[in-house]
Amino acid sequence: MRPFGTANAIAIVASIAVLSVVKGIGVFPGSTPDQSVESIQLFLLVLSVSFLSIAVLAAEQQKQVEEFRTLLDAAPITILMTDDPEARHIIANHAGYDAMGIPQGTNLGELAGDGADVPFRIVRDGVDVPKEQMPLQQAALHGVPVFGHQSTLLFRDGTERHMIGNATPLVGEDGQPRGAVGAFLDITELTRAEHALRESEERFRLVADTAPVLIWTSGSDKLCTFTNKGWLNFTGRSMAQELGTGWSFSIHPDDLGRVLATYEEAFDRREPCEMEYRLRRHDGAYRWIVDYGVPRFESSGAFCGYIGSCLDVTDRKSVEATLRELSGRLISAQESERVRIARELHDDLGQQVALLQMSIDRFEAGLSNLSDDAVQQLRAISRGTERMASGIHKTAHQLHPFKLEVVGLVTALNGLCREFSEQHALSVQFVQHDMPPLLVAGRQPVPVSHCPGGASTTS
Repeated sequence: MRPFGTANAIAIVASIAVLSVVKGIGVFPGSTPDQSVESIQLFLLVLSVSFLSIAVLAAEQQKQVEEFRTLLDAAPITILMTDDPEARHIIANHAGYDAMGIPQGTNLGELAGDGADVPFRIVRDGVDVPKEQMPLQQAALHGVPVFGHQSTLLFRDGTERHMIGNATPLVGEDGQPRGAVGAFLDITELTRAEHALRESEERFRLVADTAPVLIWTSGSDKLCTFTNKGWLNFTGRSMAQELGTGWSFSIHPDDLGRVLATYEEAFDRREPCEMEYRLRRHDGAYRWIVDYGVPRFESSGAFCGYIGSCLDVTDRKSVEATLRELSGRLISAQESERVRIARELHDDLGQQVALLQMSIDRFEAGLSNLSDDAVQQLRAISRGTERMASGIHKTAHQLHPFKLEVVGLVTALNGLCREFSEQHALSVQFVQHDMPPLLVAGRQPVPVSHCPGGASTTS
């Protein structure tokens, strides 16, 4: 009742009261006309105050209702309201009608019945939700709040809108439910994102489990969060056993401290790390593992942990050791051959050339009647022989044991004495003092002494 209607009502009542006084009927006629007028005035005054109070309250209530409806229409989520326990009359705010593709003001309660022309189906887990199980109907009928109800609006064109909502009953003065209000949030994009994330995780797990390497991940707290099947099959342990710090259980005790220190230092710096350690296989054998770990970051740049991959390099290390041993043998054989050739040049060919040069010099000294031309030829032969001896000496010097070049004279002689002692069961002790630093350091020439006639030999 608004003020204009109130005034009209008072005018009508006043006219009826005046007519009744004029005709002498009704409750207002008095013993005198003045008393009748006073009665009418008092009655109209009380009636006007009452009607005006009711009008003010009604106007205020109407204003609050309009403000409440404006607030609901401004809300970006779907809001449903019903004013009866059986939810026969249901209205929605603007966002609700738009989300459902239904004209504004439509009574949704009429669309909830069987056979109604509704542009969508409400399903849950692929099955239509019965009317009595919908959250608004449950709250209105049973007076019990419903929270976290999830369902899907499946439209005729195949579009899906995933919703989650709560419904709260409206209770009358008698304590009985008289309706309900429900708020529903469209979580379609969130559902799609979660679905895409699950698919991404499933693809990652599929790739990780089929990869020919051991793969692990850790969170921002340094604790293991995942190991692939390759890791589990290698260690013979379960996922639950490897999570947290369990992954370190299979690392060789001699390597564990070094591995943890390397991992934690790289983790704190957010840097890649590489670790080589022995990991116990399911059969109890320890295998050499090379572990590469790199930090992981979200699209926002936030650090979220590490991911690592491991390779079994035991066979490779065995091959490398074999190659090193073979290389050592080849170097040793080469060194032995160099020694042999140097010895042959020095002890055999070098000495023969030296004797030849001495014989030429004696031959020249014993002949006094040679012509100048013959003397020149003999001296040329002598010089050529001397150059030959020098060349042989130089070559023999270049072929002396390579060990001298690398470790120096002191270390080489010490090793030679040790080898001689082992081969011949003799106790040989090597003592050195006041040796020049150049000879101790290695890569130095071996001292030489000169033989008669210009030939030289290694000492």
